[in-house]
Amino acid sequence: MKNFNNLLARHEIRLIAEIGIPIQKTKSISTEIAIEVIEIKKILLDVLNNMYVVNINYRMNELYALDKVLYDKELILKNKNLYRILLNYQNYILFVYLKDTLFDVLKEVTNPNSITKKIAKYLTDGKVRYFRNSIAHGNYKLLDDSSGMEYWAEKDSKKQLPLSHFQVTIDELQFWIDLSKTLAITTYLTLLENN
Repeated sequence: MKNFNNLLARHEIRLIAEIGIPIQKTKSISTEIAIEVIEIKKILLDVLNNMYVVNINYRMNELYALDKVLYDKELILKNKNLYRILLNYQNYILFVYLKDTLFDVLKEVTNPNSITKKIAKYLTDGKVRYFRNSIAHGNYKLLDDSSGMEYWAEKDSKKQLPLSHFQVTIDELQFWIDLSKTLAITTYLTLLENN
């Protein structure tokens, strides 16, 4: 958990301003998530096991495999096309796959004012939701200078055209990525502990 606490601590300003995390908790986000998941562990395991055929251990292995490849900077720097493929796969896993298989469930079963619920809600609403939808429907691209991504999505549930246009900087996207990985891996590790 310490690694994920450190990973998110560098985003302290965003954690406070965008999600409403109390300042005293910004350096221990992963620890807080683990504590909150332990409180609802049985309920969460029951819901996840009844809703999905693919088990938690397999999902955890998917995240580990993704993380391992993404941290092989030498491999990625050698091949720009590989970077683009990995970026697409990472965005799919962290924003589509996890939203549908974990984050929506966490929003439903966690305590109303918990950090876990706040983060799950943040990762499934607003700009992140629009980003997720653009990934799911193929309406996104890397900016020409690689400084971020632009994407197009519906702002509400009505079918509206043209789609709304958005941009996310690499720094903001990295915040979303770090938040998604921290929430998912911390939750899965906590659920797998002593099981």
